[in-house]
Amino acid sequence: MNILLIGSIVMMGLGIFLMVARTFLPGTVIIILGVLMTLSSRYASIKNTRAKTDMAKICMCAICNHKKSKNCLDSGCQCCIIIKEGTVVGHHNSPLQ
Repeated sequence: MNILLIGSIVMMGLGIFLMVARTFLPGTVIIILGVLMTLSSRYASIKNTRAKTDMAKICMCAICNHKKSKNCLDSGCQCCIIIKEGTVVGHHNSPLQ
């Protein structure tokens, strides 16, 4: 869990405590801020996950010059695919080979 998510949970708890203590306006504002912090935390997490998966699809091999790693797997590039016991296991996506 990251710090933004923990902070949002604490803020929502404080807001609920203020609602119980009959201070509705500050409690409502703090709960809304907590929900917004939760949503921004989830958005950042999803955006980070998508960025990682997009980078895995790009082939950075200087030898074969393919743009996508799928092209390397389809054509069987010996410079950047991983072969184990005669079958293709995966793609080596490092420019430092």
